[in-house]
Amino acid sequence: MRHNIITLLLAVATLFVSCDRDPLAKAKFPKPQTIECEAGDKPSITLTMEHDWRLSSDALWCKIYNLTEQVQDLAGPAGKHTITLAISNEGQALTATEAHLTLRMGKRSAVV
Repeated sequence: MRHNIITLLLAVATLFVSCDRDPLAKAKFPKPQTIECEAGDKPSITLTMEHDWRLSSDALWCKIYNLTEQVQDLAGPAGKHTITLAISNEGQALTATEAHLTLRMGKRSAVV
């Protein structure tokens, strides 16, 4: 019985230590935004990230500008960033479509 209690206490202590060491466990993601745009538009969004991040688009027609080209994903350090998107008609149907930008910090992700 005593062995089981010690094992249980060690397991609980391990969980607390694990959570405290993960700096991303309490990271706040930016609130989701909706941007209405058309082919040819270059909308910008400003996001503040608490940790290193990676932003990716799930649509061919919605690319992210980096310094030299348009890409499907972009990464950067913590801080405030203004990100410009490039909207094209590549692969779009005649009906309205949606693109989702997924922000990843560590093992966590959210659509922004």
